[in-house]
Amino acid sequence: MSRRILVLDGDCGAAISIVQSLGRAGYRVTLASTSFGHRAFQSRYVSDRMRCPSPLTDKAEFQTWVGAERDYALVIPA
Repeated sequence: MSRRILVLDGDCGAAISIVQSLGRAGYRVTLASTSFGHRAFQSRYVSDRMRCPSPLTDKAEFQTWVGAERDYALVIPA
C-alpha cells in the first residue's frame, strides 16, 4: 500500500494541520496549490510540492489534473 498522500488547497489554513498530522504519522505528503505562497509549503513534513490548475477558473482542467494523479493512496481536499 502506498504511503503517499496528496493534499489539495495548500494555500488554506487547514492545510498546515493536515500536513503536520500526516507527516508525524509517517506518510509522504505532497502539497498542491495554485501558488506556493502559504506557510504550509515550508513545513518539514512536505515531501513534494505541486502546482495545480485553479478549480475556480478552470474546472475542467483541474478535474483532468486530479484524475491523472494516481500514485497516491488518498487525495485530501483541505
